[in-house]
Amino acid sequence: MSAPAAERAATPAADELDLVLERVRAHAALRTAWLRRLWAAEGLPAGALAVTHGETDAALAGADDPRAEAAWRAGDEAAALAARAAEADASLEASPGRLARLALVFGLDAAEVDLLSLAFAVAVEPPMARLCAYLHDHAERAHAGEALAARIFGHARRGPWPPDGPLLRWRLVERRGDAVICDPHIVAWLLGRNDLDGALLGRAELVTARPALATWPVEPVAEAVRRALDAGESASVRIVVRAGAGEGRRTFAAAVAAELGMPALTVRAEAVELAARELLMRASRQAFLDGVAPVWVGPGAAELPFGAATAQFPIQFLVTERDRRPSSQGGVIDHVVDLPAGDTADRRRLWAGHLRPAWKPAELDALAARSRATPGEIAAASAAGPRSAADAVALVQRQTAARAGRLVRRLECPFELDDLAVPDRVREVLDDILHEAAERTAFWEEPAARRLFPTGRALLALFAGPPGTGKTMAAQVIARQLGFELWRVDLSALVSKWVGETAENVARLLEQASRSDVVLLFDEADALYGKRASEVRDAQDRYVNMDTGHLMVAVEDHDGIVLLATNQKGAIDAAFLRRLRHIVDFPRPGAPQRLEIWRRLVAALAGERAASTLAGELEALAEGVEATGAQIKYAVLGATLAARRGGGPVTTGHLIAALNRELGKEGRPLSARDVGRLVRP
Repeated sequence: MSAPAAERAATPAADELDLVLERVRAHAALRTAWLRRLWAAEGLPAGALAVTHGETDAALAGADDPRAEAAWRAGDEAAALAARAAEADASLEASPGRLARLALVFGLDAAEVDLLSLAFAVAVEPPMARLCAYLHDHAERAHAGEALAARIFGHARRGPWPPDGPLLRWRLVERRGDAVICDPHIVAWLLGRNDLDGALLGRAELVTARPALATWPVEPVAEAVRRALDAGESASVRIVVRAGAGEGRRTFAAAVAAELGMPALTVRAEAVELAARELLMRASRQAFLDGVAPVWVGPGAAELPFGAATAQFPIQFLVTERDRRPSSQGGVIDHVVDLPAGDTADRRRLWAGHLRPAWKPAELDALAARSRATPGEIAAASAAGPRSAADAVALVQRQTAARAGRLVRRLECPFELDDLAVPDRVREVLDDILHEAAERTAFWEEPAARRLFPTGRALLALFAGPPGTGKTMAAQVIARQLGFELWRVDLSALVSKWVGETAENVARLLEQASRSDVVLLFDEADALYGKRASEVRDAQDRYVNMDTGHLMVAVEDHDGIVLLATNQKGAIDAAFLRRLRHIVDFPRPGAPQRLEIWRRLVAALAGERAASTLAGELEALAEGVEATGAQIKYAVLGATLAARRGGGPVTTGHLIAALNRELGKEGRPLSARDVGRLVRP
């Protein structure tokens, strides 16, 4: 960590250490001379463990009295030593360094500086421990202590160091019995090192400086913080930054901190923090020492006792999700910032700022319009060095897939638009959906569109039809054409038996999807959006109706693309059907579509020669047997594998046997007459 410029201009740490040691030695020399004066009158001990009559009499008489020692120090006998101590005091005061800054920042008085100086001197200069033992008149007390510091620096017997004073409250020193130990982190800092506190290792790091979005309220928030601190309204201001992961919460915090003249330090608080107040204090102490602003992240950040803590930095940042607001705490002013999502222009500026070497303007325009990447995703993707817009989008999608979570399963999208064998009317609707999906990002950034449609911007489409008619394949085609991920919702994980939990799961899923370039696919949508009970007979009916209503509103408010598939269109609630942008009915394929599917699949799996050789048989199968695209697909697969097992080409027999097996799953196998009709002589 880097020290502020003012600190770098102060006394070098090595020179300051010499001044501190000289001051401690000079004052200790006065104490030593006084004690030797007393010991000379006490007589020598008879043995190592003996106590002389003189020592006993001196103790009974209170010879080592602070007032007597003070009077002696002011006399001629101690004049030379007192002059040395006064000179050491003046030299240290005239050359302010880190010790002076520490006293200023943490509000230490002169007595607290004296105790800290003694503890620091013992920590860095081993002979000082022996000196303490000598002045304690006890070989086993080779340490700094409050009583010893009080007598060395002339503060009566114990000194004014209450347990709630800043020296102990900020853990600059620690009491261990009658010993006072300087904190190792404070020792290192006074020696000129800007290390991270050992208690923060593994959970704190400086926020990397990144460009802020033009739409972020950096200056207004910084000014509000200044006003609050200047007015003395509170001991602490907490800036609560709400947005999704990767949307720039820490970057925004760092931008506000920079506006206030300091870098930002991310600190992670776990869900169960056994010493939350201690963690808050140490992070705040690090903030004071290095002039950084703490940015709290992690599941336990919102639970930190900001209001109850007596030792904390006056500016704290807390990042959290959009739907979370931490409880208010006494003595803390909260500034809640809902971080606005960037638009195309913002994304272009971010890509331009991160990509090296610089890309051409046209490439940046295409990339910004194609992908709704978050600031975090843009930074991470740029660091990997993409060579093209496709590379950059793929890098963003890898990050998106990692966040999908347990509620969805990512589907591969290998199909092109020409792979769909559907009627022309279905293809026309799919073309409309693709056009709207491609244009929607730019369209909804237009002020007029946003004003007229404050809600209802989601692209919702229902794919209805029997199983195997191409509904899932159409979703895969749309996602591929857009260059988006396709997430199929796992209903077993989404739907809960607990009241209200299903709606919460859907809200969480939609929030995650809204921050990513993904297409959501709700398969078996009738299970979620079925007709509500017209007659509420019990509490269960009432809660089901509530869940359905919440789901409808949540999906309609979602700012993304949602495709729903169902085999039972009639089971979907009519109120939900009215909210849909498109309803696409996928019929069972007619003979022309079936022939196209047969030909494509045989050519793909068995080869073009097989498709040409079996052209007549494929035409007969297409005209003579009603089958879905899925049934044809698996029939060709079964025939191909059977032919490979026999070591020969795919034959009509292979195809008929495999198709018969697929139709048998529906309870309508081919009859002998059907088989005879399909086998051409």
